[in-house]
Amino acid sequence: MSSTHDSSAPFVQLEGVTKRHGGVAAVDALSLTLRRGEFFALLGPSGCGKTSLLRLIAGFETPDEGRIFIDGEDVTGTPPHRRPVNMMFQTYALFPHMNVARNIGFGLVQEGIARAEIARRVTEMLRLVQLEGLGERRPDQLSGGQKQRVALARALVKRPKLLLLDEPLAALDRRLREETQFELMHLQERLGATFLVVTHDQREAMVMASRIGVMRAGRIEQIGAPAEIYERPISSYVAQFIGEINLIEGVVKGQSAEGPLAEARSGLLGVSIAAGLIDVACAVAHAPGSRVAIAVRPERIRVAPLDRAQEFPNVLTGEIEESAYLGDMTLYRVRLAGGLVLRAAHQNARPGAHSFESGDRVAASFAPDAGIVLPA
Repeated sequence: MSSTHDSSAPFVQLEGVTKRHGGVAAVDALSLTLRRGEFFALLGPSGCGKTSLLRLIAGFETPDEGRIFIDGEDVTGTPPHRRPVNMMFQTYALFPHMNVARNIGFGLVQEGIARAEIARRVTEMLRLVQLEGLGERRPDQLSGGQKQRVALARALVKRPKLLLLDEPLAALDRRLREETQFELMHLQERLGATFLVVTHDQREAMVMASRIGVMRAGRIEQIGAPAEIYERPISSYVAQFIGEINLIEGVVKGQSAEGPLAEARSGLLGVSIAAGLIDVACAVAHAPGSRVAIAVRPERIRVAPLDRAQEFPNVLTGEIEESAYLGDMTLYRVRLAGGLVLRAAHQNARPGAHSFESGDRVAASFAPDAGIVLPA
């Protein structure tokens, strides 16, 4: 394969990569393609194989099966120092006896780069990560956020084509994490490098990444843009892992292309659930009697007084079990007939808007196109 810079060609390509630890596949026949210059996030719970996959790409581990290509070259057996890759570790691993400038330039010294060039690149990195004037400080004189920036500068100073970030914001407090997410996005855009970040924080992945791969047991369950993963999950696993979700199990009663959704070539699927009968937009055929799960996001569920129940589709009556006021929104848990509990998120957009208390009888409803039909 030639190492051209065709933007349409895969920049990173994994073909059937498997890595076993003690007979257990940490990465299981996984194939993945990254585009040049994109910010890609691997998202999944602890133990799903995210970090193992990162280490395979970096060259710290060798796959038992499969091949890895970077920029058109097969690097499956290439040692880490000969790959156009650098990795930023969760622990930062800064040298305590070196000042910030020496920490950032350490890799360049190891490569035998001229002293003047090292000084120029280090100064450039200090400016890029907004640490100008702190080059003489030691790591123990820095805040958590500053240490994170030093580690990032050290990873970028060698100008890798691919930067791998393993839970890079895990050690920061919530406010600093949110600020740094946007800084990483802007930095990646300015450099034009390809970033691959591993995280278990779905919000973090959705903020930073142009595409997300959701991992499960060594494989990738779904890849897509954040909005696609959130709005159109392909499985109950993905639906539950990304954001809050209600999963309503039921039995298909019938399907029709009639109604206002027919023009979009999307029929209405009638589903019988414990609390009644609901209609859901669905373009895929389902046989009567088959079991399905309907996924509905809490913000798509409307809670209204019982006397307004007939104004909305898919009305399910129940009782407010709990509520939580969060300022911009109120979260409700509504217990329906049959014991099903729905979570609803009500935006507090207007002062004096209707609110409910525990024990209130209410109507919970959602539009047919708010439900996502998934395998039961």
